[in-house]
Amino acid sequence: MTDRPAHIIDHPEALREAVARWIGVSELAFDTEFVRERTYYARLGLIQVFDGREVALIDPVALSDLSPLSEVLEHPGVLKIAHSASEDLSVLRQRLGVLPRPLFDTQIAASRVGMSPPP
Repeated sequence: MTDRPAHIIDHPEALREAVARWIGVSELAFDTEFVRERTYYARLGLIQVFDGREVALIDPVALSDLSPLSEVLEHPGVLKIAHSASEDLSVLRQRLGVLPRPLFDTQIAASRVGMSPPP
């Protein structure tokens, strides 16, 4: 991991700069946080990204336009890594209209090698 603190991305220019950096990495881990209570569609509250060096916290409440993120989520040269990604994918598709690809889901990989979920 990293001993540096996470940095918050809450301005359009910061998001564009981060995406430009992430296009150059081979792997990008991500996770989302969202609220589903009392709403028809999940409301995205946070996107966490780790590029192997830094943790970034993207604030989708402050950023009305997340479209620059689509470029790296769909970039074929960057493997996106997530754990139990089905709900993350649903929220990202709803908000951005894209699905991360290529995608490696660690939960699915664990099940394929015989690991069972915790009780």
